[in-house]
Amino acid sequence: MAKPRKALEREPRQLGFSTVGSLAEELEEMHKAIARRAHEIFSGRAAGGQDMDDWLRAERELSWSPAIELAEEDGVMRLEAAVAGFEPDDLDVQLTPDEVLIRSGNPHDHRGFEGSVYCCEFGRGQLFRSVHLPHSIDPERAKAKYRNGLLSITAPLSEAPPPGNLRITDS
Repeated sequence: MAKPRKALEREPRQLGFSTVGSLAEELEEMHKAIARRAHEIFSGRAAGGQDMDDWLRAERELSWSPAIELAEEDGVMRLEAAVAGFEPDDLDVQLTPDEVLIRSGNPHDHRGFEGSVYCCEFGRGQLFRSVHLPHSIDPERAKAKYRNGLLSITAPLSEAPPPGNLRITDS
């Protein structure tokens, strides 16, 4: 019979939230952190050829993505994310007309726990979910609600300029 493990052998590294100015920079920061960790994993092995496995392992260690549902009805985009275990104030939601970023630290860890952990399927690392929207929204009019572990973000679609002819001038 296998001996039960104490808290997980290796604590995941936390990224910490920076005060990066744009959503694109946030995504780039996460991408770089995953690339660094994937390289560390690769460097610790004698043989190569498992680049994708290294990348996916690095992603799992540094972040996890909640399940989502994205829908549009009557001119309103609705994004729901399953984020049970978080408090609303712990969630950081950033919006642009074309993208939604949801992130938070990890509320679940085994620090200070002296007993045996037989099974743990909670996500490790930072909650990080980026969703590219199929239609532009108006972020200024977006609303968010949190109930029973479900984050619901709604935003009206942005009003596109009416189609028309482009006037060509002689310069």
